[in-house]
Amino acid sequence: MSDTQLCHCATGACGIITRVDGDSHITARLREMGVLPGQWVRMIKPGNPVIFQIGDSRLCVRANQLKGVSVNTFPDISHERLSRLELAFAAEPAGVERAD
Repeated sequence: MSDTQLCHCATGACGIITRVDGDSHITARLREMGVLPGQWVRMIKPGNPVIFQIGDSRLCVRANQLKGVSVNTFPDISHERLSRLELAFAAEPAGVERAD
Protein backbone atom coordinates (compact mmCIF):
# COMPACT_ATOMS: atom_id res chain seq x y z
CA MET A 1 0.00 0.00 0.00
CA SER A 2 1.38 3.41 -0.94
CA ASP A 3 0.22 7.02 -0.77
CA THR A 4 0.17 8.93 -4.07
CA GLN A 5 -1.70 11.68 -5.88
CA LEU A 6 -4.78 10.38 -7.69
CA CYS A 7 -3.66 12.08 -10.91
CA HIS A 8 -0.49 9.91 -10.91
CA CYS A 9 -2.24 6.53 -10.55
CA ALA A 10 -1.93 3.96 -13.35
CA THR A 11 -4.84 2.47 -15.28
CA GLY A 12 -6.73 0.01 -13.08
CA ALA A 13 -5.13 1.18 -9.81
CA CYS A 14 -7.52 1.01 -6.85
CA GLY A 15 -7.31 2.60 -3.46
CA ILE A 16 -8.84 4.68 -0.72
CA ILE A 17 -8.85 8.48 -0.82
CA THR A 18 -6.82 9.76 2.13
CA ARG A 19 -6.79 13.54 1.57
CA VAL A 20 -8.60 16.19 -0.44
CA ASP A 21 -6.57 19.36 0.05
CA GLY A 22 -7.36 22.84 -1.15
CA ASP A 23 -9.97 25.51 -0.67
CA SER A 24 -10.72 26.43 -4.28
CA HIS A 25 -14.14 26.18 -5.89
CA ILE A 26 -12.80 23.20 -7.85
CA THR A 27 -11.89 21.31 -4.67
CA ALA A 28 -15.31 22.12 -3.22
CA ARG A 29 -16.95 20.79 -6.39
CA LEU A 30 -14.90 17.57 -6.22
CA ARG A 31 -16.11 17.05 -2.65
CA GLU A 32 -19.71 17.61 -3.78
CA MET A 33 -19.22 14.89 -6.41
CA GLY A 34 -18.11 12.38 -3.75
CA VAL A 35 -14.32 12.78 -3.83
CA LEU A 36 -13.95 12.43 -0.07
CA PRO A 37 -11.49 10.77 2.32
CA GLY A 38 -12.45 7.15 2.95
CA GLN A 39 -14.01 6.60 -0.48
CA TRP A 40 -12.78 3.77 -2.70
CA VAL A 41 -11.52 4.93 -6.09
CA ARG A 42 -10.39 3.19 -9.28
CA MET A 43 -8.40 4.79 -12.09
CA ILE A 44 -10.05 4.21 -15.47
CA LYS A 45 -7.87 6.45 -17.68
CA PRO A 46 -4.91 8.49 -16.50
CA GLY A 47 -3.66 11.47 -18.48
CA ASN A 48 -5.55 14.61 -19.30
CA PRO A 49 -8.44 14.44 -18.77
CA VAL A 50 -8.43 11.82 -16.02
CA ILE A 51 -11.33 9.37 -15.80
CA PHE A 52 -11.81 7.63 -12.44
CA GLN A 53 -14.57 5.75 -10.67
CA ILE A 54 -16.05 6.21 -7.21
CA GLY A 55 -18.81 3.71 -6.49
CA ASP A 56 -21.00 3.48 -9.58
CA SER A 57 -20.01 6.96 -10.82
CA ARG A 58 -17.30 7.74 -13.33
CA LEU A 59 -15.85 11.23 -13.18
CA CYS A 60 -13.81 13.03 -15.83
CA VAL A 61 -11.68 16.01 -14.73
CA ARG A 62 -8.46 17.75 -15.69
CA ALA A 63 -5.36 16.21 -14.12
CA ASN A 64 -4.28 19.50 -12.51
CA GLN A 65 -7.60 19.64 -10.62
CA LEU A 66 -6.66 16.41 -8.79
CA LYS A 67 -3.28 17.58 -7.44
CA GLY A 68 -4.68 17.84 -3.90
CA VAL A 69 -6.31 14.39 -3.91
CA SER A 70 -4.17 11.65 -2.33
CA VAL A 71 -4.92 7.94 -2.23
CA ASN A 72 -3.52 4.82 -0.61
CA THR A 73 -3.25 2.48 -3.57
CA PHE A 74 -3.49 -1.29 -3.69
CA PRO A 75 -1.71 -2.20 -6.95
CA ASP A 76 -2.65 -5.88 -7.13
CA ILE A 77 -6.35 -5.68 -6.34
CA SER A 78 -8.92 -6.74 -8.93
CA HIS A 79 -12.14 -4.85 -9.63
CA GLU A 80 -14.18 -7.80 -8.31
CA ARG A 81 -12.23 -7.89 -5.06
CA LEU A 82 -12.58 -4.12 -4.73
CA SER A 83 -16.36 -4.48 -5.05
CA ARG A 84 -16.40 -7.10 -2.27
CA LEU A 85 -14.26 -4.86 -0.04
CA GLU A 86 -16.56 -1.88 -0.65
CA LEU A 87 -19.54 -4.01 0.41
CA ALA A 88 -17.71 -5.21 3.51
CA PHE A 89 -16.80 -1.66 4.58
CA ALA A 90 -20.35 -0.44 3.91
CA ALA A 91 -21.75 -3.20 6.13
CA GLU A 92 -19.63 -2.22 9.15
CA PRO A 93 -21.50 -0.24 11.81
CA ALA A 94 -20.31 3.34 12.29
CA GLY A 95 -17.97 3.86 15.21
CA VAL A 96 -16.76 0.25 15.30
CA GLU A 97 -13.04 -0.18 14.78
CA ARG A 98 -11.80 -3.04 12.66
CA ALA A 99 -9.20 -5.48 13.90
CA ASP A 100 -6.57 -5.74 11.14
